[in-house]
Amino acid sequence: MSTDIQASAAPRDFRRAMLGGTVVALLSLAVSAVAFAAFIYVQQADPVPGLLAAETQLYASLTPNLRDLPNLDRLRNAYPDLLPM
Repeated sequence: MSTDIQASAAPRDFRRAMLGGTVVALLSLAVSAVAFAAFIYVQQADPVPGLLAAETQLYASLTPNLRDLPNLDRLRNAYPDLLPM
């Protein structure tokens, strides 16, 4: 009689194992998909208008002018290849 109980319990244990494995696999896929989406979202760089506040009316960028440096002659003597006369 004990063999009948074990025989009928085996398919139920197999179903539980399959269901548990399926749940674990689906959860791992969901976590991986969320992690991948978060990685892609974080890696995207915002353009300059996206980085500025909404009320910004004007955005200007200035490049440095080397002629305004006080010791320009010393720099030209130190780096003649980089700063032509």
